[in-house]
Amino acid sequence: MTVLYISNPFPIFLDKNGKALQNGYIYIGSANSNPETSPINVYFDAALTIPAPNPVRTINGYPSRNGTPAQLFTSENCSITVKGKQKNLVFNAALVYAQNSIAVTVESIADLRLVATGLDGLAISTLGYYSAGDGGSNQFYWDASSSETDNAATVVKPTATVGNGRWLALNPMDVTMRKWGCKGDGSTDDTARLQAAIDFCYNSHADEHPVVKVGIGRYSITQVNMRNHVRIVGENESTSHSDVALSLGYGSEFIQPAGTNLDMFLWNILDDGGAISDAGIEYCSIRGGWTGIGDATTTSGSAIKFDGCTPTQGVRIGNLLIANFAEDAVELTRHALPNTMYNIWGRKLGGFVLHVKTIDGRISHMFSADKIQGDFLVSGLIKVDESSFTGTNSGSAETYLFINCKHEIDSSATSTTAYSPNTFIFNDVDRAVVTLINCDTQPSNPLGGGTPDTNAVLKITGSKTPYFNIIGCRMGSSNAVSDYLVDDTVRGIKIGKRNRNARYLSPEYNLIVSHASTNIIEDTRQLNDDTGVMDGFARFKRDAAGKMQWSDGTTPPDANLYRAAEGRLVSDFGIQAKKLMARGGTQLQASDFALSAGWGNAASVAVDAVSASNHDQRFRIIVTCNGSGIAANPTVTLTFVDGIFASGQKWAVPPVAVCAMGSESTGAIAQISTGARSINTLVMRYNSTPSAGLTYVIDCVLIG
Repeated sequence: MTVLYISNPFPIFLDKNGKALQNGYIYIGSANSNPETSPINVYFDAALTIPAPNPVRTINGYPSRNGTPAQLFTSENCSITVKGKQKNLVFNAALVYAQNSIAVTVESIADLRLVATGLDGLAISTLGYYSAGDGGSNQFYWDASSSETDNAATVVKPTATVGNGRWLALNPMDVTMRKWGCKGDGSTDDTARLQAAIDFCYNSHADEHPVVKVGIGRYSITQVNMRNHVRIVGENESTSHSDVALSLGYGSEFIQPAGTNLDMFLWNILDDGGAISDAGIEYCSIRGGWTGIGDATTTSGSAIKFDGCTPTQGVRIGNLLIANFAEDAVELTRHALPNTMYNIWGRKLGGFVLHVKTIDGRISHMFSADKIQGDFLVSGLIKVDESSFTGTNSGSAETYLFINCKHEIDSSATSTTAYSPNTFIFNDVDRAVVTLINCDTQPSNPLGGGTPDTNAVLKITGSKTPYFNIIGCRMGSSNAVSDYLVDDTVRGIKIGKRNRNARYLSPEYNLIVSHASTNIIEDTRQLNDDTGVMDGFARFKRDAAGKMQWSDGTTPPDANLYRAAEGRLVSDFGIQAKKLMARGGTQLQASDFALSAGWGNAASVAVDAVSASNHDQRFRIIVTCNGSGIAANPTVTLTFVDGIFASGQKWAVPPVAVCAMGSESTGAIAQISTGARSINTLVMRYNSTPSAGLTYVIDCVLIG
């Protein structure tokens, strides 16, 4: 039934945010003209004797007459433009019918349809969408010439009307979910009405960057297709969340029924070539129907997904609480411009809070995200995956910036389900520079689970690898599940074994003022930046005994170095080092020694490479006397090679050689003395006649 009664005698004007317009401007002009350039006379009284300024200023939404609310009168139909205090456009109407001061109201949109034609110039207010007080109230005026399509929100065609004539919303850009028929009662499916509001904003007012205001409530949604230039904004107000485990969330809450298996908010319509701008979702709680690992009903679906679209200037995905989705909180299949993702808390997710996938041409040179947080995450906090990259500029420089990100497990949890302690995962990210700033990534996992030696705060997988700057981060794990600070399976690097505290600095992981868990390097390979070829084996590795091992990257490690005793380093293999003989050169070889004929024509010499005496300024050689021509006082001449001075000479001045002792294989002491010395050679003489078949060990100390 239609109800008519006297309403507030003063008109009220709202700003775009739905609040009373303060210090705004009301321009009134000739009908179907620009009221700013074609103004008409306006009055404060019905007798048209008290002129009003044009434009009229507003106070708390009311037309102002010397600071108090007033009515406005004119003698003809008119046009109207309303602007904010900065003269930004709020709305305009080309035709407004002059009428008396009696305002007509009806209870609902259904009642508005019962108001027949013939009320030319009448304005009507609805007290609600379905019933008075349900939050869907609106203001309409009659346009007898309109033939617009009825959308049950801003355009309403009376039931009895045939042909032209529509009730039009006075401010169609004040788009709220309640005005568009969404109930927000937690059970009614509001998908179709929300989709209608989004499509209306894009199709009719995209150039005005419209906002769909959510309002307090629980809105049941399956999937909506988001559009370019359209934003969904909830109430910036915390309230007790429907799921007690989620603590406080935003009062504007979207819920998805269990078993939906769809992405809830999906950008996959290639409006304007797929470059999404001035769009987004903010100040909302978004909850799916996934109950956790083993849920056979809800098996797929993310909360927010950009599928083939590129978020660019003005996209805002932030101030969100997202929980209970089988996949990710936010998924991107292309890069986004900086500052598009911020303040997102994810909880109870089968995937990641933020999952960045690049499938074709990189759109921007930087991707950044600020304050991405989460717990109870099966896969991890953030993953960047370029394994499906198909663009032509593969390998071009990219920059990823993550600020104030946090990953933790709620210590009050009682579930035994395994959640991932991995925080950042980079898969096949080619030569990008990744910067982590002020990230608190300490997943203290009391729930157990995870495979030892496979989890890390920072994990790099695939066949390509980025480079890192880690600045001011608290990184590590307080338990044995998150085994490493860094697990780089591409380079073969593991850093930070469990609960050790240290700082680490390397070209690949530039940690600055960071709290890491250790500085022990487990394994390292190198990437050739020119060819893009990665070593097949670790160049540097610590084995189970604590020995540092080396290789050239083409074979398994075949050299080592370790502490054998106090002040003593030992290798189980040969060592070639510039300072092995105190002043340069290489490791001594048998070919560096020449035997005189007195040792016999079948004599031989060998360098004892593994002897403890063969280090620094000392060496040991073994001479075997054999053959014919054995004579007294044979010599051994050492020729220095690969020196640091001119012509390959070893010494700047001749060394003093002190031969500590020599011994025969029979155990007798051999008499060794130093012969001629020069900057290139050293001669050692055996002061007796050697015996065929015996070996002679010569220990020599060089003093330069």
